[in-house]
Amino acid sequence: PRTVEVPVGEPVDVAAVSLMGGSVPGGSVAVAARRRLRCPQRTCPPRTSIGQEATRMLEITVERHDGYVLCRPAGELDAYTVAQFRESLTDLSIEAFILVDLSDVPFMDSAGLGALIGGIRRARENDGDVAVACNRPALIRLLHTTGFDRIVPVRETVEEAALALGEAGT
Repeated sequence: PRTVEVPVGEPVDVAAVSLMGGSVPGGSVAVAARRRLRCPQRTCPPRTSIGQEATRMLEITVERHDGYVLCRPAGELDAYTVAQFRESLTDLSIEAFILVDLSDVPFMDSAGLGALIGGIRRARENDGDVAVACNRPALIRLLHTTGFDRIVPVRETVEEAALALGEAGT
């Protein structure tokens, strides 16, 4: 059997791994948490359902700018990827100003929205503040419908969101 590293949040079909003679440390695991899987094939099969992509990845870039830290997730923010996003926001909660750019997020479900709200709460507990940049009409509609845009500034560009953060800090 071959040992492969599964990215955090990637769904794994534990039953299929077992049927192929593989094993998952810790027993039945629906979502990988940096576990090593033993698979007799080249890669472990991901858990999928009809219409679901085989793999879901989320890349998060963090950049330090004058006066704020930019957190830029790229990929879907959903139940499969939210743990990584939540961890990044927790790590950034010590910063005075956090700007989250959702321009490369094509989809966000309630888990992603909950992680974003939790990140705002933690930042504010540490006397920080958050702004969001988003140029995707579907996400802007979601943020408006849920009232999210009443608790933090939501702007179309990173530049506009950075200005909103500057206004919050004065």
